[in-house]
Amino acid sequence: MNPYVVLGLRAEATSKDITAAYRRLAMRWHPDRHSDNDKANAEVRFKEINAAYMLLSDPSRRSAHDQPAPRQRGHRTSSGKQPHSASRPPAPKRGIDIKVTLTVPLDMALRGGRSQVSLQNGSSQQHRAERANKWQPCPQCAGSGMLSARSLCSGCAGRGYLKPDNYSSRSTSTSETTVFLPKNLIDGHVIKLREMGHPGEGGGYSGDLFVKIRIAAPEGWKIKGADIHGSIVVARALAWQGVEIKVRLPHGVEARVELRPQTPSGEIMKLAQQGLYDPEARKRGDVYLRVKLDRAPQVTTDI
Repeated sequence: MNPYVVLGLRAEATSKDITAAYRRLAMRWHPDRHSDNDKANAEVRFKEINAAYMLLSDPSRRSAHDQPAPRQRGHRTSSGKQPHSASRPPAPKRGIDIKVTLTVPLDMALRGGRSQVSLQNGSSQQHRAERANKWQPCPQCAGSGMLSARSLCSGCAGRGYLKPDNYSSRSTSTSETTVFLPKNLIDGHVIKLREMGHPGEGGGYSGDLFVKIRIAAPEGWKIKGADIHGSIVVARALAWQGVEIKVRLPHGVEARVELRPQTPSGEIMKLAQQGLYDPEARKRGDVYLRVKLDRAPQVTTDI
């Protein structure tokens, strides 16, 4: 077991860094915070975290662990480079974020629900679970990197840890991830799913998944943010004399549009705060209706 890898720290981490990493990981991996399916894996991870903290929080034990391992003279890898010391594993590296766009119908954006998003070369729940077992102590040297005082471990090339054979740092398959949608979504809203992006390296955390919401409005309407854009077709005679028209908006609200006398074609009518509700702004967006003149005395919402 390499304690730096377990806690996701660099070798030069301070005592404050060690304590902070321990508290964060211990809270996250406490078995009581996991379901029955994940509890066994959480218990193993929790024990590793505690063991790593006990070693690194003791200055004398940490100093002994950090002592450079004796190098075997003349021993080099096939590339001609000296193998890594057991006490200097690669620093943990956070995974890359994934950004996707999810188009949902207007009714789902209003009431909320769940939807599936396809991820290619990304990660899903399995990557988050694999992170706990990503770097394993070498079974030949028990994580020390040395078979004897003068012999490097051939199983791990002196590093003290191994990757599982069934793990790949980048998944090339396409996976489906469920995204839970809150109600009152607006167009362009971004949902952040922590640690659902590409897996990290060297025991690092996975990146995040950012899902940008696009709302598919009914035919003849457009939605931008919390604002709604459409048009009304009005008889020329009515527009000339002025008229009040009832328009049913795509989110179910019935609005009244008052046209002043001699309203020209192409004029845009603004209905303040009658659009979609924006939870972050705590107010509704606006509705913009473009006036189109026609001989027929009908009202439509065709753009």
